[in-house]
Amino acid sequence: MRAWAAHPEVGLSTERLLELVIDSGRRSEAVEAVLTACDVSAGPMVRRAKLAAHQPLADTDGVDFETTLEHIAETRRSELSHAACHSRLELLTAGALDEHPRVARWARNFGLGWTIPYHFEGAWRRYEPDFVATLAAPDGGEVHLIVECKGVMDAKAEAAARWTTEHWIPCVAATAELLASLRRWSYAFIEHAGSVRHDLDAAIGAALAAHAQPSAA
Repeated sequence: MRAWAAHPEVGLSTERLLELVIDSGRRSEAVEAVLTACDVSAGPMVRRAKLAAHQPLADTDGVDFETTLEHIAETRRSELSHAACHSRLELLTAGALDEHPRVARWARNFGLGWTIPYHFEGAWRRYEPDFVATLAAPDGGEVHLIVECKGVMDAKAEAAARWTTEHWIPCVAATAELLASLRRWSYAFIEHAGSVRHDLDAAIGAALAAHAQPSAA
């Protein structure tokens, strides 16, 4: 029951459910809450993001941290002055992002606290993407690209990628409370150091094509 209530699509907090179940006089209220969470009478479920009430939108203002990571790159077009990387693959990806003509701005997601929820081996976890880039779309808008760098895609990484592409991205796209410029997202996986620029260019092209606006008749 805890796992079900904690599911991002249910919309019923675990604390609320337990409060109703523990209080014997409110069992009927608990049943009603569960039925409401399961109600699909209005049609297929549409996933939407739940914005944090205290800080619905975050930015990189005031980001300042120290690190012992050895792979550090100075940047020109990043939201941050430096990219702190765990590997040579990440370092090469940072350089490619910084120089790609379609990348308007980008950031190495290290020390920012930005994570995406996913489910793996019976528990909810937090996935921290390696990079996020904002692409300049031909229609004048923006497309955001999550970039993950990993030499070997294990089961845990596959689960994080699947939940990002199948749940988080559609959820954000369907959230009308967000600005239209924040609702177009894609995901890319970079695994070969020898073809980082080629693979990133292909991923950027695919992301822009996936979100291309139909031309006016």
